[in-house]
Amino acid sequence: MSAHNDSMDVIELLGQLFFPSSCVQCRRMGKYICKDCEKTIRFFEFPLCPACGYAISPVGTHPHCQRSTSLNGLFALAHHDGAIKTLIHKAKYQDRFAMLQEGTTILAQHLPTELKTADVIIPVPLHPKRQRERGFNQSEILAKALGKELDIPTASKVLKRTRYTHAQMNLKREERLKNLDGAFELVNPDILRALAQQRGHQLRILLIDDVTTTRSTLNECAKAIKKHVRCKIYGIVLAHGK
Repeated sequence: MSAHNDSMDVIELLGQLFFPSSCVQCRRMGKYICKDCEKTIRFFEFPLCPACGYAISPVGTHPHCQRSTSLNGLFALAHHDGAIKTLIHKAKYQDRFAMLQEGTTILAQHLPTELKTADVIIPVPLHPKRQRERGFNQSEILAKALGKELDIPTASKVLKRTRYTHAQMNLKREERLKNLDGAFELVNPDILRALAQQRGHQLRILLIDDVTTTRSTLNECAKAIKKHVRCKIYGIVLAHGK
């Protein structure tokens, strides 16, 4: 375990000591999302097409949308509101890492069966400057937690954000696409090629982030990976919003 992970564990332990688990919605002690509040979450009934964002089943892309995205499918756990939105916000801005782990447990329970046998999980990277400011990458925490839940290896160092970009939430769709164009690079393709050779088939990759709106970040990451490695890539997020 790295010194960075050790420091995160200490922070989380102190957080649990001084701020014991209570529901982000109703404040009931015990879990970050209690059973009653979990029932209020607006889960997506079906996977989403990564190009248009509309429902599709099974996991995939509408035929007329396939040229518009580098992703092969997208699974979003829930709408970006209510308990899920609060949990993500507190985890990111109050350093409550265990909240992300609890969210990942719910995610794993709802994940389509065909995605539970993927070969590797890759987190969406932060730019080094932003990661230094925040102290952690929430997507990396999600990737490791989901990997542990599903017994799937994670590859946190293969994808790199090469440009410091403006916050996506403040931009219109066209601006978001331009903002992220060429912002990601696959820096260690040999890791994925070696894994594909070991598995003996084309890799099935889960690309994970906490929230998506236009799906542009996930798409640009997938595009960067597919420039170097033949694979299928499925976006996975806790929440999808507008």
